[in-house]
Amino acid sequence: MEKVTGLNYLEYQSLLKPLIDVIPLITFILAPDGRFYLMNRAAYEAIIESGNEPYDYHGKSGGEVFGCIHAHDDPLGCTFGPACNDCELFVLALSALKGKTAAKAPCKFYYQDRSGTKTLSLLISAGPLTILGETYAVVVIEDVSEKEKLEAELLKKMKLEALGTLAGGIAHDFNNSLMAILANIQLALLKLDKGADIKKHLLDSVEMIYNTSNLAKQLLTFSSGGAPVKTFTSITNLIKDNVNFVLQGSKIKCRFIIAPNLRPVEIDPGQISQVINNLVINAMQAMPDGGFINVIAKNVDLNSDGNYRPGRYVMIAIQDYGRGIPKENLPKIFDPFFTTKPEGTGLGLATSYSIIKKHDGYLEVDSHEGAGSLFTIYLPAALNGRTPSDNEDYPCGFPAGDTVKGPRVLVMDDEEILRNLVGEILSGFSYRITAVKDGHEAIKAYRLAKERGAPYAAVIMDDLIPGSMGGQEAIIYLRAIDPDVKAIVAGDSAKNRLLKHYRKYGFRGALLKPYRFDELYGLLHKVIDDNC
Repeated sequence: MEKVTGLNYLEYQSLLKPLIDVIPLITFILAPDGRFYLMNRAAYEAIIESGNEPYDYHGKSGGEVFGCIHAHDDPLGCTFGPACNDCELFVLALSALKGKTAAKAPCKFYYQDRSGTKTLSLLISAGPLTILGETYAVVVIEDVSEKEKLEAELLKKMKLEALGTLAGGIAHDFNNSLMAILANIQLALLKLDKGADIKKHLLDSVEMIYNTSNLAKQLLTFSSGGAPVKTFTSITNLIKDNVNFVLQGSKIKCRFIIAPNLRPVEIDPGQISQVINNLVINAMQAMPDGGFINVIAKNVDLNSDGNYRPGRYVMIAIQDYGRGIPKENLPKIFDPFFTTKPEGTGLGLATSYSIIKKHDGYLEVDSHEGAGSLFTIYLPAALNGRTPSDNEDYPCGFPAGDTVKGPRVLVMDDEEILRNLVGEILSGFSYRITAVKDGHEAIKAYRLAKERGAPYAAVIMDDLIPGSMGGQEAIIYLRAIDPDVKAIVAGDSAKNRLLKHYRKYGFRGALLKPYRFDELYGLLHKVIDDNC
């Protein structure tokens, strides 16, 4: 390129070079053919720092000069393949050469120097420059790699501070729960000596322990393993029970507008209860002086409009008439750690959003400052499975029955105290229990019972047994003995895929520890009756 528009290269260089040298960012001008025409001092120094030779850049491609790993002998040193089409440096420069309006965009730039392949985070600006009728491109590059690192460190620090606040809150809640449990047990012991009724204190202790376990489950929701352990559920009672529980003792009244015959859903009842609790608490905090909230539930059919997967859903909406959410905060309310409350951790709505997403549903908000908020949940309706009764429930006490003639159940757990307690409770529910400590003993007991013509109606197995065979392995052998084995798996962490996908492994049901014995009895009853 000896001549450009009638003037030689040196004449244009002497005219433009002083202008671009005062720019502190990497700046260069590309000729109409996409090759280097001129660069400033900052660009020159950047090339030297990368280990390349800048003295003969004139007429070369960008890839040749900067060492782009995709460089070929093409304009801009690009291959015009998929890698280049995704490169904002290439796209913006090409756009400028075509005379389009100046634009700016972030870019990841991969280049090769003496030490190997490097990656930079860049902010690219490019615009056209007309010189005597021909279109050149002026490209300005800002290296924001260090800025991104600092922002990442700042975000990490903010998250750690938020986690510190969260940890303090959890410790406070745990201590309160432990205090309540300890007080109930101590009162029960005192009353026991006097022959007084202690049932209420024991039931209160059970309830406190169950509620305390939800704190750990909330934290698991943010991990990759916070997967829902789904069961077929009728949503009506779950909605009413949780809303009434949260509102008890408050100045808020609830109007339920729930359609009859809601479709059954396949959900994790504990996690969806947590979502409803979070949304109701949010509504309460928006109306500190009291008032009404509306809780609406109905069947809806969503069509494909780009925002939803088409199908049948159950919609749950919680509406308050509080202070509303400022417009500038709406895009951020589901972000983890975002909160406008001094004592908040920013986990409530973020947890709820994560839970609904893991249920393949949607959580939306419509709010206007000073006019209240409407949170809407869409849960996919169950495609199969029996429809649970809204009135279905199982007692916490022991039903009367013949403990000799009840169904036989095999219980496997490595903790002797736990398997004995489970056995004692289920014996009270008329089941005949055999307790074993690992998978080897479970296989032996199951085979022997079947050979003797007295098979087990169901098996309850711990998912993992340290140092021995757990339920995940034992179920393979049990299904070989009996393809129709009715087995339930129990585990203490939802991050185990076995609990989420228990049917794929051959189980009929799953329990997340700690569980209530009425949950155990209810699931066992369904499994034995072939309702799971």
